[in-house]
Amino acid sequence: MATLKNVITELDKLFAVLNLRYFDNKLVKPVIVVQSNGKETNVLGHCSTRRVWSDLTKMQEYYEISIAAEYLYRPFVNIAETLLHEMVHLSNLQNGIQDCSRGGFYHNKRFKTTAEEAGLIVEYSNKYGWAFTKPTDETIKFFESVSVDKDEFKLTRNSLMKLIPLDNDNGIINGNGMDGNASDRPKRKGSFRKYVCTICGVSVRATKDVNVKCGDCDMVMVKEG
Repeated sequence: MATLKNVITELDKLFAVLNLRYFDNKLVKPVIVVQSNGKETNVLGHCSTRRVWSDLTKMQEYYEISIAAEYLYRPFVNIAETLLHEMVHLSNLQNGIQDCSRGGFYHNKRFKTTAEEAGLIVEYSNKYGWAFTKPTDETIKFFESVSVDKDEFKLTRNSLMKLIPLDNDNGIINGNGMDGNASDRPKRKGSFRKYVCTICGVSVRATKDVNVKCGDCDMVMVKEG
């Protein structure tokens, strides 16, 4: 039987490999956990902004990187990309660089710069900034080559959404990587469309494509996804 302990062990190994490859081994290892994203159902992963763990023996404190248990069903490459995305945040924290605002969801150009240096492609959205990341072809090849037991990633936490089998050639879900919005989760036919006002951020949902305007801002709302 697959165990969460083994998953975390392999994530720890993966962190060490990525730290050496992309951050010159300068990141102080955080506590890596796998836990439910709770009500934040779109969250793939998270890096704490404070040192929320304490080692009472060494009297040291550590940041936390969490990987959402509901998204462990994804291919290993996608999980590795989520960890690397959160390591970018960790690197910026260690170097005193503020890379997010608006409650931690809007990723600024400082995040973009560090992420691109770490082998990620970064895309922009009006609401979340430079938050959507995916690995370059070179990064994908590196993920596939690392000495991590990928067979241990066979455990996932059940969610309300039915998991949809992959149907692309390489088994990689596209659009992966935003820790505030799981754009890489497969979407079922007939799902709701989300429209967002780019000024105030208010959102509405529709069952089909529509033209809708924010009454407060008099702005045409933009469909996400």
